[in-house]
Amino acid sequence: MKGPSTPSTIHILQYLIVVVTTLTYFQIQANAKAATKHSSVSLSAQIEQYNRLVVRAQELVRQYKSLSSSSSLPPELTFQFAYNPSLSSSVSANGAPATVATKKLRNKSKKRGEFGQRTSYPSNPRDLVLGMAHDVDEKNLAVFIKSLRNVSSANCILFVRAPVSSRVQDMGFNYKIKLITSGKDKYPEYMANFHPSTLRWELFRTFFIDHEGYKMIYNRVFLLDVRDTFFQHDPFTFFAPELSSLHVFQGVASKSIGQCSWNSGWIESCFGAEMARSVASQSILCSGTVAGSMDRVAEYIELMGGIVSGDPAFRKVPLRETAAEAGSRSTVQRMLDLSAKFPSCERNGVDQGVHNVLVHRGALAPVTVWMQQDSPVANLQAQVADVSVTSPPSDGATYGIRVKSRRGDGAPDALVVHQYDRHPVLQRALFQRYVDWIDTDNFAALWAAEPACQLYDYVDGYDAYAGRCDILI
Repeated sequence: MKGPSTPSTIHILQYLIVVVTTLTYFQIQANAKAATKHSSVSLSAQIEQYNRLVVRAQELVRQYKSLSSSSSLPPELTFQFAYNPSLSSSVSANGAPATVATKKLRNKSKKRGEFGQRTSYPSNPRDLVLGMAHDVDEKNLAVFIKSLRNVSSANCILFVRAPVSSRVQDMGFNYKIKLITSGKDKYPEYMANFHPSTLRWELFRTFFIDHEGYKMIYNRVFLLDVRDTFFQHDPFTFFAPELSSLHVFQGVASKSIGQCSWNSGWIESCFGAEMARSVASQSILCSGTVAGSMDRVAEYIELMGGIVSGDPAFRKVPLRETAAEAGSRSTVQRMLDLSAKFPSCERNGVDQGVHNVLVHRGALAPVTVWMQQDSPVANLQAQVADVSVTSPPSDGATYGIRVKSRRGDGAPDALVVHQYDRHPVLQRALFQRYVDWIDTDNFAALWAAEPACQLYDYVDGYDAYAGRCDILI
């Protein structure tokens, strides 16, 4: 039987609850300024409260539509029930009202970033650092968490594998880091053996599907590798919170994709030889460091997660044509199947192949690409950054650490330093600064603390394998 075409009492009540939900959201926005003066717990509580309200409102809307088939929701409320980047009300870094860019530009160019003389945009609790910490050593996790809290008030969410050690739990509590345990119930069974660098994208994607309110609350997001990253300065200061933007960073400066067997191999395995050839001359971009506004990062996560999970919905992704392809086709974009070879092609590193295809073939345009010489993020694998480590001036003091984006006078300090484990002296200095439960300069102590070494004895100065397992160089 067809429902009534005019609102009844129940319709009015449902509408009022929806309005209350809307007003609650704007109240949360108004409270964001106050939240900067308190712990992130209060902001997290507001987000959870808003999520519950949205779920209830969605339920009421479904009931409303079923009861009144000829009625429709007021258009000014529809954005509350599904992510929509056209939301124009926001709060800037200092808590004042600001305008969010609402138009999704689709030009065909990649903009090159310029770093150095710039306006600074300090972080606040409406910024988010997001990372995957599955099986990350506690020492590396301490470097990531403690260095972040030295320079930034941004919220931080890390996915960890259960069970979580008491030391990691303490770090999360003491430094206001939200730890989310992710078991096999959080992703399809066929992804159980995926490498964490690949699995993270599906975890991030499903997390934001389940927590729509986070998309409304946060302005800026930084996606980072956790195991080998430390923060030298506030990571968010190089881009404005009120602008829609996406930022990616060069990973290797000395060679192109086609000149690197690893990067070209990842692309060819998952997308075929033709795709690998189409991006062979392009710069290698790092998938372990991505930043941007919430709307653009959400779009990026959706694509990455959908492709690596083999989701059929991502079988047709629009990509910009190369010059060679344009001669034989009439359209500007090609609808290519990017998810078909997953999960069979999955292995450690393939997410970087996906990352480079999406950026270089225009699926994420517009995007700002930062070359290592002028980048706020120093990827040490590129061997461009200037790393300076000075010995402690006295017993009990820490090493002096400074990393600049490039060598030479006038080079700016890097805000974020990635792949510090490529520099043993730097890693030693970071452990000495941030790891307080063990003497990391004492190899015997490190050996004893490592569970995998408990079945063996460490004898200083003695080679247990001499004559039996020698390596010829």
